[in-house]
Amino acid sequence: MKKTFFIFLLILFIFVSCDNPYSDGTMIFVRSRGADLPVYIKGNLESNTALMVIHGGPGGDSMVYAAIPSFQTLEENYALIYWDQRSSGSAQGNALDETLTVDQYVEDTDAVLDAVQSLYSFSSFFILGHSWGGCLGTAYVIDPSHQAKIKGWIEVDGGHNLVDGLKYSREWVIRYAKTQSGKYWTEALAWYEKTPVITHELAVINTHCAYVTKAHGYTHDEKNNNIHMGPYIFLSPATFPGNILAQLRPVNALWEIWYNKLNGEMTSITIPTLILWGAHDGILPVELAQDAYDALGTPDEHKSIVIFENSAHSPMIEEGEKFAQSVITFMNTYR
Repeated sequence: MKKTFFIFLLILFIFVSCDNPYSDGTMIFVRSRGADLPVYIKGNLESNTALMVIHGGPGGDSMVYAAIPSFQTLEENYALIYWDQRSSGSAQGNALDETLTVDQYVEDTDAVLDAVQSLYSFSSFFILGHSWGGCLGTAYVIDPSHQAKIKGWIEVDGGHNLVDGLKYSREWVIRYAKTQSGKYWTEALAWYEKTPVITHELAVINTHCAYVTKAHGYTHDEKNNNIHMGPYIFLSPATFPGNILAQLRPVNALWEIWYNKLNGEMTSITIPTLILWGAHDGILPVELAQDAYDALGTPDEHKSIVIFENSAHSPMIEEGEKFAQSVITFMNTYR
């Protein structure tokens, strides 16, 4: 026991001794319909340009992005706004189940943006949504009144169309499985034969996601797994065991997202838009990048796609330099 405790302290000392991505910045809480949403504001505030990050999940955590080197590069150029959604990460308060709807999350997003602007009055504001955050961000910017508050929208391997996305994901795993040998993938193909549609049932989703993981559909190169997690676990100002345990309950009401297909409404999005996607994404495959581009009402000269050939679901980790430069080029063009 003493030896284990000593090793833990040594690991903690190493992380504390290293550069701390959470060593500066301002933490506030924004109250929105029973939820207290932690908002972490850091980076280059003097740029007068802000980028708000909408994390994945649902039920994920925004503070983890601050530990990723590509986001630290973005912080050198702009103010970064990290915030945890209701019933996610380190969010507090009493978020009742009936408030766990996409519409409420959109309202929360607007409350956070308005709160930050009331404090800082940034002249340029951008939003970036990753994974589930791509669904929430799309739902937010569909509203023209919300578009009026921001200069541009960035979708990263996002879930704007999960109806087709899950179909593509199922096909992606099947293609991979057919290139493999052995009992595991034979059983996987048999399971997909019996499961023609990936439904919202927890057992189905969990089984499918396990196959996606095994097929390297989340991380293309295994050496990139969790490379940013050490500082996040030990040093994040908003993430500690009590909060993590408090947020373990499933975001049940948000199962509605599995039937989400926003394509028909995306023609109302006319602001500059950047679409970033990993070529090897297995959970939200790259076909969705073109799907988003075609659905947008943004003129062709103000929307673009960047495909990351060596990335799966998180190009900000696997091709961080290219990711950061793509975002910087876009934001500098439209700030």
